[in-house]
Amino acid sequence: MKNSRLLILLASLLLSLLYCPPVDILVDDKVIFRYAGLLMAKGGVPYIDLFDHKPPLIYFLYYAGPWGLWVIDSILVAFATLLFYERCHEKQLRYPYILPLFFNLLIRNYPVCEGIGMTRAYTAIFLLIAFCILLKRPRHTFFWLGLLAAATFLMQQDQILSILPFAAYAFITPRPTILLFLKNLAQATVGLLVITAPILFYLGYHHALAAFWHDAFLFNFQWYAEKSPLGDQFRAIHAGLKETDLIMPFVIAVTLAATALLQHAKAKDKLLIVAALIATALAFGPELFSARMALRGYSFYYYFLPLCSVLPILIFTAWTASEDPFFRNRINQTVFGFLLCAPLFYNAVQHATHLEKNGHIVSNTAEFQFLSRQHLSDYELYSFGNSNWAYAYDDFRILSPSPWIYHQFWAWYPGWDADHRILASIGNDLLAHHTRYVLDFSEGMTFCDPSAYAWWRTFLQQHYQPVEIPHSPGVRLWQIKQAGVNTRLSAGPPAS
Repeated sequence: MKNSRLLILLASLLLSLLYCPPVDILVDDKVIFRYAGLLMAKGGVPYIDLFDHKPPLIYFLYYAGPWGLWVIDSILVAFATLLFYERCHEKQLRYPYILPLFFNLLIRNYPVCEGIGMTRAYTAIFLLIAFCILLKRPRHTFFWLGLLAAATFLMQQDQILSILPFAAYAFITPRPTILLFLKNLAQATVGLLVITAPILFYLGYHHALAAFWHDAFLFNFQWYAEKSPLGDQFRAIHAGLKETDLIMPFVIAVTLAATALLQHAKAKDKLLIVAALIATALAFGPELFSARMALRGYSFYYYFLPLCSVLPILIFTAWTASEDPFFRNRINQTVFGFLLCAPLFYNAVQHATHLEKNGHIVSNTAEFQFLSRQHLSDYELYSFGNSNWAYAYDDFRILSPSPWIYHQFWAWYPGWDADHRILASIGNDLLAHHTRYVLDFSEGMTFCDPSAYAWWRTFLQQHYQPVEIPHSPGVRLWQIKQAGVNTRLSAGPPAS
């Protein structure tokens, strides 16, 4: 057992090393999280000095810096792996390391994980830890469940749905008395407050509670929810599962759990399978809510990250709950383990043999090379229309003059910023800070409202002048004019 435990922890560490800072995958979400960490390090406050619609816990992780984040991430995954291995061993699975290895291969599956540092990866880790605690029922179980539920909610709001079926299972098994129920509820409440209270105090101290509520919650229901035909969404999910090599593990896990549910088993074990199946269905909630994969061809495959925990949990419940010898047979578990892990192991090998130093997509551009020689300070650079260029803020260790550092909403939503108030605030911030350079990618955006594009281009041409840069594919960089920089803008179009 000791050798197996050490081997699975070593495998977890090796898979984590595939995404250590020098070779991690940098996508725009993570670039923005990095910028949030830089902002906090310089005394800024999320939701006041940065617009984002994520809860705040991810920013505190990125505050630790790239290597600090990687260490935290690796420890969390290793801890969840060890707990899961212990539960598999206690339940006398033939090969207790198969499902923990499956979990690691899933959460390091590069088409889905986008490296380390995505919010849904952490909520998947929290869910697996909560499941392991639920099985063991240590002292103060409900305190830890409450703490993990709060961490989940403050990391990625919608993922609280996946933990709710297991929380319900914990409260109703074994059948509690009213007094015991209230005691468990009190423990869970204390756990919730341990995570929630310090964060709310931080936001309240910086007068950011109202902005937090508006940006991280109301915004998502008002704007981020997209209506798309249900058939289109299911087709998008099916195509995404195939693209990410999750289709076989998904079908195997659901089939095994559904079959085990029909076999002879204790009522408590069947209830656990039902909770796992419900959690699996709820894992697709974000896609069905926002239609990101079905909408305009985007591939938001990181929406599948919750499956990293619910699929191993599904198989665990099937193998341990049913009394049918088929589920506990050594050969059957070996075959299913191979089918589950083989495609993901191949992906890991493919990724490991093609590692490259993570020079960002913008770092080799002519504009970036030019700007890197300008010795920029805070607020002296602004990028409009390309969120990948938030990488420049982090690399130059400078702050953006505006909280609005990504702008796809103008291309996504016809009614977004209809009165151009946000555009006017951007313009006012640029002028107030005498921002030297503006990177403009608005010509590559498809504005739902043409008047928004006209507003921005008029402002840019009035207050900035183009900078010709050799080897640039077009005029992207603009430098501030010396006259008229103190003009205060209204929400209407700037004066011509």
